[in-house]
Amino acid sequence: MKDNGYILLHRKITESAVWTMDDAFDPRSAWIDILLMVNHAENDVIINNRPVTVKEGERITSLRKLATRWKWSLNKVRRYLRTLEQLGNVHIDGYNRYTKITVIKWGQYQHLVKQSGTKSNTKTNTQTEHRKNSDEYTDGTQTNNEQRMINNEQKKEEAAAPLILHGRVIE
Repeated sequence: MKDNGYILLHRKITESAVWTMDDAFDPRSAWIDILLMVNHAENDVIINNRPVTVKEGERITSLRKLATRWKWSLNKVRRYLRTLEQLGNVHIDGYNRYTKITVIKWGQYQHLVKQSGTKSNTKTNTQTEHRKNSDEYTDGTQTNNEQRMINNEQKKEEAAAPLILHGRVIE
């Protein structure tokens, strides 16, 4: 399939009437569900009284929870995850009390923007990351949508900056 870029898909889609229909998931919906479920940022969780670090692109769950969520049998979930692993989409680590799913090419499915702590660097870092990610998925030209996103970020930062007149901050 030809690479035609990417779309931004907000996790809030899982609250829509279409997503919450009572139908069983098909394999494509299950794949998108995995992409929506995995962490967008590193996080520590406690499992069996032990801290476990869950990185970007990873999810700690159980096969039983996935079976319930997708309305599939436990064996169907196992076969599906094994197929995704054979295709190179995910890596599955099975532990005694949980399963860790790692999306192999997480950066190809998400627009990752690293925010720095300073406002002056945020715009530059965001634009650089956005351009880098855009170049990976397109022929290097920006779409109007991407340019609008960058312009909106610049306007937000300019609006947040204090106005200084004759050495005084005006609010």
